[in-house]
Amino acid sequence: MAGKILIVGLGPGRQELLTLMALDALRMADVLFVPTASSNATSRALQVALPNLRPNQDVRTLVFPMVPDEARLEGYLKEAAEALLQEARLGKSVAFLCLGDPMLYGTGARLLPYVTQTGIPVEVVPGVSSFSLAAASALVPLALGDEAFAVYPLSYGIDGLKPLMESCTTVVLVKPSRHLEEAIRMARELNKEVYRFREGKLEMASEEPQDSYFSLYIVRSPRCRLPTTP
Repeated sequence: MAGKILIVGLGPGRQELLTLMALDALRMADVLFVPTASSNATSRALQVALPNLRPNQDVRTLVFPMVPDEARLEGYLKEAAEALLQEARLGKSVAFLCLGDPMLYGTGARLLPYVTQTGIPVEVVPGVSSFSLAAASALVPLALGDEAFAVYPLSYGIDGLKPLMESCTTVVLVKPSRHLEEAIRMARELNKEVYRFREGKLEMASEEPQDSYFSLYIVRSPRCRLPTTP
């Protein structure tokens, strides 16, 4: 009898932002798979989940290196999918854990094509996104009324970013990269305000931005200056 595969979003890394659905999935799964960047790296997803796991729960790591080569990444995805399917075919409930929301730039979403249409039930447990946390922490609506809102990943370049900044009240820049400084300069030329959210704090972005993969930037048309946190 086939088991079940759950792709579980753990939110932005804070225990209190785990959903009840995620907690149920963590506690009920027979096998948990967690992603790491390399075989000897620590899994941030596991660190978030750990306080909620059963004693001696079966936890296994899957390597997903941060590489731009899609063909190489596909090999890791296929290997990971087969590991999940192998346990599910034994009748086990299998959970793959990932930070944030699996369906928004999530590794879990990348796994879906390889595990669906296999006859094994697949369920996705959504998680709180990082920009939802940023907006809530700063008491700043991302969009109101007829305002447009966009999320843009900088790691793939800035082609197409300027029209978004011109047409949207708020643009959230995720996956900061070597294009970050140019993106901030572009925003300021358009008279936009630029804020950085990291480690739970919102601050005005500096002239020389720090490149941090786990920071995000909020670019917005000024309604009023945001209350930055000390």
